[in-house]
Amino acid sequence: MATILIIDDDPDVVRLIEFALRRAGHRVLTAKDGETGLAITQAEHPDLVIADVMMPKLNGYEYCRRVRAQEDLADILILVFSARFQPIDRQTAMEAGATDYMPKTVEPSELVAHVEELLSTSPAAAKVKAGQVVALFSLRGGVGVTSLAVNLSLAVALTRRQPVALVDMAPLAGHAALMLDLRPTGGLHKALASDGLITAETLKPYWQIHDSNVQVLSSPMSPGEAGEVPPAAVQPLADSLRQTFSLALLDLPSTLSSSTAAALTAADRVLLLVTPDVASLQSAAIALQALNTLEVDTGRIWPVLNTPGGVGGLSPEAVSKALRRSLVATIPYEPGMLSALNARRPLMLSSPKSAAAHAIARLAAQLM
Repeated sequence: MATILIIDDDPDVVRLIEFALRRAGHRVLTAKDGETGLAITQAEHPDLVIADVMMPKLNGYEYCRRVRAQEDLADILILVFSARFQPIDRQTAMEAGATDYMPKTVEPSELVAHVEELLSTSPAAAKVKAGQVVALFSLRGGVGVTSLAVNLSLAVALTRRQPVALVDMAPLAGHAALMLDLRPTGGLHKALASDGLITAETLKPYWQIHDSNVQVLSSPMSPGEAGEVPPAAVQPLADSLRQTFSLALLDLPSTLSSSTAAALTAADRVLLLVTPDVASLQSAAIALQALNTLEVDTGRIWPVLNTPGGVGGLSPEAVSKALRRSLVATIPYEPGMLSALNARRPLMLSSPKSAAAHAIARLAAQLM
């Protein structure tokens, strides 16, 4: 993931490009004029800038000249994206210091592909190591979403020896911190209570750190503090998590609220949990319809079969056939799961050699 700044005074153009770039996994900043764009460039040092030519206060050509006049901004890629498409327009842009030039007649997909190509050839972009945000979701409660989120975070943190983020987005009384024997503090809602920017620094005081280096933002425990995460805060939160962690897991509630929808859209991947029973299959089918409505790419959705109920359930083949999708992973039934939960020592800690723990470790490896 790269940080990309769009400078354009046409809100429709900005909205279209921003949506396409976010879907490609990039962090996106915007500015309505050249002067504001220059100020953001100086403050944020984006990896790439998409700049219009005809803009208020400072046109695209002059923006390029001022950026190139500053030594610390020399590596920033500038793609001039203009409605003007004569050869002289491209020449003027390149002479002003643009990295490349594209007319606005191209499709958003073509623009994104060209952006990716520019980033891949940039020495500065080679330093960008984006993490990924993975949402775990089911429309049916009790299928093991939180348990899998906790164990997946442990699997990555322990094997890779690096911090992993676990964000409990329950509006009240989530269990992620409890399962790790941490005292829930409502850190997520407190961190987002400010109207300021959501950054690694603003989030830092609210993380609870487990011995394994899983870092948790817990949900509120007091009814007076309960509430959905503001939908507008979800994308900035996801962007900040990508900048800080190689993997961040979002433990989503089993409702399709505007907050949950925003998280599903912002995530790089969605693990859709299903258990081997008809009620869960029905919920999963409806969830797939909802994800399609939200325009979440099919390839980003990973169905996972979790079998917490023991024998008597539908076979993985039957589940896959009913969903008309291949299962990415099947987590076998583990008799010790409940005792692990009660002891506040998740399966990856209490029974790391169990079949279920091995299946979770394999899923973690696939994610990474």
